[in-house]
Amino acid sequence: MSDYAVKITIKNGRILSRMRARGIDSLAELARQSGIQYQVLANIVALRKRPVGVKGKWIAGLENVAGVLQCDVDDLFSDAQREMALERNSGEVYMDEPEVMALTTGNPERAYWIKTEAQRLLDALPNERTKSVVIRHMNGETLDEIAIDMGVTRERVRQIEQKAFRIMRGKVRLKDTEGAFSE
Repeated sequence: MSDYAVKITIKNGRILSRMRARGIDSLAELARQSGIQYQVLANIVALRKRPVGVKGKWIAGLENVAGVLQCDVDDLFSDAQREMALERNSGEVYMDEPEVMALTTGNPERAYWIKTEAQRLLDALPNERTKSVVIRHMNGETLDEIAIDMGVTRERVRQIEQKAFRIMRGKVRLKDTEGAFSE
């Protein structure tokens, strides 16, 4: 069971970061400066409305938004966002104390990257049993406790964990090698 329910809201980060860089504090202010209707802009930033109309042209007023933000309209949206219209742009994620602390202190982008990488490495493990051993031990359970629950010896749990670490190290090395060639 997780200790915290964290609300996640998905928004267009390209527009919001450009607003911040220009000293624009609110969508209402950006709407006023660009002459676009506030509700239209709010729905576009919340990704609930597509920025492109049915004929493939930008919605009226987005050129003015781009002008205020001193960029091209193309710079305000990723390819996916051009076609995106979410029914809901928010949801709840359940987290434990360490995850919440990592998210709320220091560098949340790094915390997200670490969690994503950890999940990628766990997903590389051959089966749920191996994944369970690693997760349980990392969450503070002893090898003895895990062994009793699984009906195997402590040594067998240690072997499973060591094999998992070898697999994960191999994935890290492989990613490092791929990164060296992709630059």
